[in-house]
Amino acid sequence: LASAPLLYAFNKLLGKHLRHAYQNYHRMYEQFGKGVLFVLQFMDLTRQRAAREFEFERQSKIIDQLAARGISLGVINSVYTQTNTMLVTVSGVIIIIAGGYTVASGRMSLGELIAYFSAVVLLRRQVTTVLSFIPKAMEADESLSTLMKMIESKELEPYSGKKAIDFSGHIKLTNVTFKYSNATTPIFSNLNLTVLPGTCSLVIGDNG
Repeated sequence: LASAPLLYAFNKLLGKHLRHAYQNYHRMYEQFGKGVLFVLQFMDLTRQRAAREFEFERQSKIIDQLAARGISLGVINSVYTQTNTMLVTVSGVIIIIAGGYTVASGRMSLGELIAYFSAVVLLRRQVTTVLSFIPKAMEADESLSTLMKMIESKELEPYSGKKAIDFSGHIKLTNVTFKYSNATTPIFSNLNLTVLPGTCSLVIGDNG
């Protein structure tokens, strides 16, 4: 009972850091998965646009960040688990010392101390099991939260009726310039284009 407040305070404090570490790791892992999917889907386009070095550098940074967050998560998880184990063990040692003192002072028999400590050992196993389950529960909760966001997201169904959409405007580009961040020459610069309804316009360049 004396060690319970200490265990609670420790789990409350470090549990926040552990949950935050799981959130950061999951977000980074999702970004890594999206990056891999992007590379597979647009591999040909990346080669055609001569952006292989740019894409390789971008994905390398994501992998490095994922590795760093994985290491950070592992460290916090290990500290959390080992400290909980240490606190439970220290509680057992304190019980032995206090029990030995009560036996020496004649307020408790040796048999009573052994019986009490046997019960404590059984309880300690259950407490250790529960404490070791908390990080797994945090990770599962984070994964379920991500899945629930996907399930609860309400995307609008595409228009499938036969009624013509009321659109009588036009699209206009004025002095538009685009280049990659590591490129010196823009793909196009000062592009001016007006696309009227019912017309087709083509922008043709060296990249096809």
